[in-house]
Amino acid sequence: MEYIPFEKVSLPEAKAALDADLTPKAKVNWEQFRRPQNPKSMILTDHAVKWLFSVPREILPKTLAREYPRIINYIADRWETPSACVAYLDELLIDERGTRQGFSQKIVFELNRLKLHLAPLE
Repeated sequence: MEYIPFEKVSLPEAKAALDADLTPKAKVNWEQFRRPQNPKSMILTDHAVKWLFSVPREILPKTLAREYPRIINYIADRWETPSACVAYLDELLIDERGTRQGFSQKIVFELNRLKLHLAPLE
C-alpha cells in the first residue's frame, strides 16, 4: 500500500482553506460569447425538418422544436457524429456557468431522451 502524504492543520486553518474556495468569482458577461441572433435561426432549416422526420417517434423532441428551433438546427447538423452531438447536449443540460436560467422540465426530458438514444447507459 502506498503512503498518502498529508499535512496536519488546525480546524480554523482547514475552515479558512475551505472558505477561500467559496469566495465569489468575478462575474463573466456571457453575452459576449453568444452567437449573434440571426432571424434564420428562429426557424427550422430544411435539414432539421428532414432530421425530425427521421428520428424515432419515442424520442421526437416536439416541444424543443417548437420553442428552440435554433437548437434543433444545431442538433440536426451534428446528429451523424454522436460524440459531437452528445457533447452539445451535455452543454445544454449541465450548467457550467452557474448562472443559467435552465430549461423547462419537458425540454430537459426531451434533451435527455436524445442523449440516451445516442449514448445509452451501460
